[in-house]
Amino acid sequence: MPAHTHLNERSRLEVLVASPSARLRKRWTGSLPRNTIIHEVRDRTALMISIGKLCPSVVLLHDILLEPCRAKNLAKLRALDSSAKIIVLSQAPKENDGIAALKAGAEGYCNKNVEPILIGKAVRKVLRGELWIGRKLVASLIREFCRLSYEPCGGEDHIFDSLTRRELEVARLISRGSRNKEISGRLGVSEATIKAHMTAIFKKLDMSDRLNLAIFLVANAAVLNKSTLAGAKPAAQTERPTAHYAQIDAMIPQQTGH
Repeated sequence: MPAHTHLNERSRLEVLVASPSARLRKRWTGSLPRNTIIHEVRDRTALMISIGKLCPSVVLLHDILLEPCRAKNLAKLRALDSSAKIIVLSQAPKENDGIAALKAGAEGYCNKNVEPILIGKAVRKVLRGELWIGRKLVASLIREFCRLSYEPCGGEDHIFDSLTRRELEVARLISRGSRNKEISGRLGVSEATIKAHMTAIFKKLDMSDRLNLAIFLVANAAVLNKSTLAGAKPAAQTERPTAHYAQIDAMIPQQTGH
């Protein structure tokens, strides 16, 4: 049930909105750019046909259309169009369901009643290659990735040797879920200085975004802690102690950017 069908204008953003609720479809599209080409479907059959035929840039998907086997049906959608960015909007978001959705190929997972302005932000994020997920799910995702995807660099005790003492302190705080503002407060320096340290850390460790960096740091926490202790020196009077670190559950979705 397409709202706009100017399919020849391929340079414009195309979004497929899938939900049996006309109210939700209208709500979700409210904050999209005005020139967006919007296609709407209300059942899974139409969804399967449209995603393969239209090849949309983004799919806003009500998870009720994935019942009863959500992950399996989501994987089928992904197989039909591997390039579409899929954001799953859930009736009742759960961490396990969110992780399953991401494993099945989704780039985003959030509550179906999220503020419309955040839908627009989510679309922009996933188009840039980022994930759009809540802070609690980020913590669970990091733990899951560390368990399944990242093997600690056993025996490589020197993987952080290129980092300065201050960069090691920043890296350790990142591994515990601290945001830039929190790190600057703990270290008694400006956020601009923290961003500069972040840029150096990304370059030295060959990381492209904050989430992958956090996963890498958590997976190699033992080596990081050893390196931090080895490089520790008396703090300057302008610095604040860094003994009380935030827990990993404080990690928020700052996957890219500094």
